[in-house]
Amino acid sequence: MLLGIVPGMGLPGGLMLGLADRFIIAWQGSTALRAIGETAWPLSIIVTVLLPLPLLPALSWVGGWRRVGVGPRLLTVLAVMLVWGVLVALAGLLIAVRR
Repeated sequence: MLLGIVPGMGLPGGLMLGLADRFIIAWQGSTALRAIGETAWPLSIIVTVLLPLPLLPALSWVGGWRRVGVGPRLLTVLAVMLVWGVLVALAGLLIAVRR
């Protein structure tokens, strides 16, 4: 467990929180991660758990693309996952800042 699941838990969500925080900085001029402090770690774990939710719909969507190669399909699925993760992180940051 020391080299597997435990150290990586929340890491993808933390990356998404960092990206979402950049949007908040551009929008409001201040950072949300500094404002929520220690709440960022549980929030990143929540974002990590919610991250794979659109995976099956995205895979079934690009599965119908018969004339497109594997590369564009993979890039589309990764883009959908990135946008989903940033939206979930942005919503979580905005909710955490308002409290």
